[in-house]
Amino acid sequence: MLLSYIRGIYLVVCGLLFVPSRVQAEALRFEEAVGLVQHASAVKSSSMALETRRDSDDGIGGTAGPMQFSFMPGFRPHPAESKGFEFQANFSESFSLEDLGGARRESAKKERQAIAAEVQANLLSSRLEIARAWLALWRIEKLRGMAADATKLTETFLSAIERAQKLGEATVLDVESARSHLAELKMKSLDLEGMQFYQVLKLCETMGRKPNTKLTTKGDPPRVALPKHFDTPSLIARVDALPSVQYARLLRDSAKARVSEADASVAPMFQIGAQVQRESPTSWLGFGLVGISVPVSNAAKRQVSQHLEEVERLNVAKDKARRDGQAQLLAAIHEVEHETRLLRLVTKEALPSVTNLVDAQEKALAANEGSVFQLVTARRQWIATRELSTLSQEALSWAKIKLWLLMKALHNRGSSK
Repeated sequence: MLLSYIRGIYLVVCGLLFVPSRVQAEALRFEEAVGLVQHASAVKSSSMALETRRDSDDGIGGTAGPMQFSFMPGFRPHPAESKGFEFQANFSESFSLEDLGGARRESAKKERQAIAAEVQANLLSSRLEIARAWLALWRIEKLRGMAADATKLTETFLSAIERAQKLGEATVLDVESARSHLAELKMKSLDLEGMQFYQVLKLCETMGRKPNTKLTTKGDPPRVALPKHFDTPSLIARVDALPSVQYARLLRDSAKARVSEADASVAPMFQIGAQVQRESPTSWLGFGLVGISVPVSNAAKRQVSQHLEEVERLNVAKDKARRDGQAQLLAAIHEVEHETRLLRLVTKEALPSVTNLVDAQEKALAANEGSVFQLVTARRQWIATRELSTLSQEALSWAKIKLWLLMKALHNRGSSK
């Protein structure tokens, strides 16, 4: 009995310790979500790499190699008057005639500048990813709300049609038309629920946070200030200021610096030093050391060749980054203009027209001049147009935010120490 009692207490304690904590509901505004960009994996990784390089590169010295020490002990056995302990001690330091230490420091500096540009590129791309994920979640939430409202309306409508059928005022076709429409709305709601679940996970991932299935958006997308007319040639001319283009250019420059470093590593070395010698029994001698070492073959030829290959590849990558940046700016400008026209068309023409169609079909049905099928068809069209309006709002918000972030990046330059 006592053993069973202890086992029961043990299981209860384990259950309390290992029950997963409840997920807390959380609502994030757009600005709050984008403000978490520093926690994004790519940003955190490159930022930590930059800090490590800044700390470690401080130890890069200016000499070509380490200072050398040597000590040679000895013993003189005869003649007897000179018998005793002897030694030689010397040290020397090497200096590159092509400043190998300076080449190393310059190469490290260029690499740090490339990593700093990578940080800025990751900040921009992560902001864009978070913005896109937040807007997609906002759109799904809006569509779910619309689907829920339409479902309630259709349920009420179906109940009325079923009552009318019992009174002989509606047909089986009328009832089945309403039922099929209700089934469609329920399936759409279920589909949107699944989409929302996965979109929440995606938003958490882009923000570098643990999954929180209770996360929702709060408020509407921000209204960013954009010029009424875009000076496209001027924007394209500043494409080199985009972080991705700067990163590609600095990667190429760091590869060039490694070529210079590799060349300097096989340059002639100038050596200076000193030597002390003790001769038994009491004699002491001192010498100065001066020398030069000249390589007879280029031992770094393979290393230089590899770096030159890297430079050529990165030259092509730099040109591609410029073209990609230009295309990105042109596409962003076009999307803003295109989505503006589309949203205006949907809200000013399509939505009012289909709303009037639904009103007309409801009045016709009330006057026994229409059918339930015609009304359900009109409502399907009305729901689809409302969904298109929400999609257009999201698309225009995304286009404006993307262009705003790109234009802002054209004027911001990150630290490159």
